[in-house]
Amino acid sequence: AYANADRKLTAWAAAGIVIGLGVVVSFKFFGPIEHKLPWVAYNEPQLAQLRREGKTVMVDFTANWCVNCKLNMRFAIDKVNVADIVEKNRVVPMVADWTDKSPAIRAKLDELGSNSIPLLVIYPPDPNAEPIVLRDLLTESQVIQALENAGPSLAESRLISAPVH
Repeated sequence: AYANADRKLTAWAAAGIVIGLGVVVSFKFFGPIEHKLPWVAYNEPQLAQLRREGKTVMVDFTANWCVNCKLNMRFAIDKVNVADIVEKNRVVPMVADWTDKSPAIRAKLDELGSNSIPLLVIYPPDPNAEPIVLRDLLTESQVIQALENAGPSLAESRLISAPVH
């Protein structure tokens, strides 16, 4: 039995709406983000210098191909409440972009005991303190709690690299 013309038209219209919504949602959630945090590019010498200076540092290990990383960024990390704590506590937010499988980032992941991303690491201001390591999908409250546990930076610092856009 063949569906009548009205049912076919309704089915095609519904399919078009679902596809259209999928495209909109994809661009909204996986497209460019207007960052609320002043991200700087990760590099190990700068991280070491900031730690020596008593700065609290938050490093987001991410990649363009990592869907969970994008979800964390959008829903847990790059949020107004997180940005407020970062500013209040003078936290330096760094992004370690592993899109190109950088050996330096791989070495840092190994050092942190992680085989995968997403990974968010918060270094307390005491350079001898162990980092706070958050793995996999996160909530905004987990990020806020980790930042509060790490505490504020002890001193002002000099940023070596340019901001990430």
